[in-house]
Amino acid sequence: MRSLFSTGEDVELSTSTTYQYTLLTQYGYVFTPSPQANCITFQVKACHDAHIGLFESEDDLVNRYNVVIGGWINTRTVIQTSLSLDDIIIGHEEDGVISCDEYRYFWISWRNDGEVVLGRGEVVFQDVLLTARDDEYLYQVRFVGISTGFGSSGKWKFPRLLVWVYDQVLVGLLTSVDTPDVLTAFVYSPGTVI
Repeated sequence: MRSLFSTGEDVELSTSTTYQYTLLTQYGYVFTPSPQANCITFQVKACHDAHIGLFESEDDLVNRYNVVIGGWINTRTVIQTSLSLDDIIIGHEEDGVISCDEYRYFWISWRNDGEVVLGRGEVVFQDVLLTARDDEYLYQVRFVGISTGFGSSGKWKFPRLLVWVYDQVLVGLLTSVDTPDVLTAFVYSPGTVI
């Protein structure tokens, strides 16, 4: 699997110490529910509590998959269905997953059959940290949001690239800073030179 790349400048965002989601919709990150995998890649720099929400609706930010990277003062990473400790699907304990001083790469993939996967690094589907399987909620994810909080602010970078994976074929859309509503499609399959 190759690293995903961006053909333009990254979208750079900041989040505050107040826990509140910023949706990435305005940057072109809107997904079509599919039984195949959707994914997003990003970099984050925060002392702790980098949260990524996967939502069905822009109007309902409560019902979601919540991926917490470096929670509990940067000692634990979890995938959960809410902020309640009772709703953690799976967790991983590791000190220093994220950093106050440097950007670190991560990726998240999900299928609308209840599977959510978190990995680190620039190569999607390698270096998996967590794989969650939730047969109860089965959210049809269309929107992604980011937040920090609980005393930590953060800086984020997202490529101007949207990617879906269909049977080992990457299908994506490129956006432009000047024309964020204009999308250009591309297809990458194994053996294609980028």
